[in-house]
Amino acid sequence: MATVMAQRMQPDLRDRRQHRHPAQGSRIPDNLRTRLKTIARTGRHMQQLVNDLLDAARLDAGPLHFTPQPVALRDVLHDSAETLRHAADQQHLTLQADVGEQLLVSGDPLRLRQLTDNLLSNAIK
Repeated sequence: MATVMAQRMQPDLRDRRQHRHPAQGSRIPDNLRTRLKTIARTGRHMQQLVNDLLDAARLDAGPLHFTPQPVALRDVLHDSAETLRHAADQQHLTLQADVGEQLLVSGDPLRLRQLTDNLLSNAIK
């Protein structure tokens, strides 16, 4: 069932990502630009969740193979914090990602993002 759901959602999400927002390229206030970037980032994240559903369905067919690569952990943490900032605001929490120097780790960038999103989401709840 997850496979069917994910396969039905995937083309729609891909189409929405390819459409250009009317405000793109025009002069818009910084706070709105920040929100639009968050929406775009969340859309990419939703696409990844659909892909994760497909991966889970593929696990039945055999193990998934990952190729570790250098990942900028500060960027992963920043993206997760920006995506979940609104949820934190709704709970009257301040979510701040103060990460010092760039730290490169070896891993799967998508799985690290999924991990940080889950950790932050659970902390906000």
